[in-house]
Amino acid sequence: MNYFELFGIPVTLQVEAQILKQRYYELGKRFYPDMHAGAGSEVQAAMLEKWLAVTAGYKILRDANERLRHILEQHGTIAPGEKMQLPEHFILEMTDLTEHIAALETDPDEKAYGILKSALDAAEEELEEDAQPVLNGYEYTNTDEDILEALKFFYFKKKYFLQINKRLSTFASRN
Repeated sequence: MNYFELFGIPVTLQVEAQILKQRYYELGKRFYPDMHAGAGSEVQAAMLEKWLAVTAGYKILRDANERLRHILEQHGTIAPGEKMQLPEHFILEMTDLTEHIAALETDPDEKAYGILKSALDAAEEELEEDAQPVLNGYEYTNTDEDILEALKFFYFKKKYFLQINKRLSTFASRN
């Protein structure tokens, strides 16, 4: 399902939060199951199905990473549920960071944690800066495979950083 179409908004990496929220409320009034309590069971079932699509779409479209994944799925660049595929050079660059996280898990050190967190933030910021030309220049009608592949690797790299940050924050909350 194309959630952009459902919400009646253009396919873009930068969705305006206020417009998205407004469309969510409008669709909610239209499809919320309780609004159709007096209707027959078939109508109620159809409204429930639409409402579930609206809530799923809102969840996806309001999150930049999920929105990017959805766009890539719409283009057929990634399959739903496709596992992370990262370039080998990126994995090698991240090996040092992941080794430091593993060391911190076995031997906690507050100062080392701060240094590692700063290095991770800097690497993620660099990723964002490097991707800006592609992100800013993206248009849904442009199906250039090089651009879509660049967006795909950006998405998977961001997902990787999210996982590392989650691992690091789990470690930090234990100490």
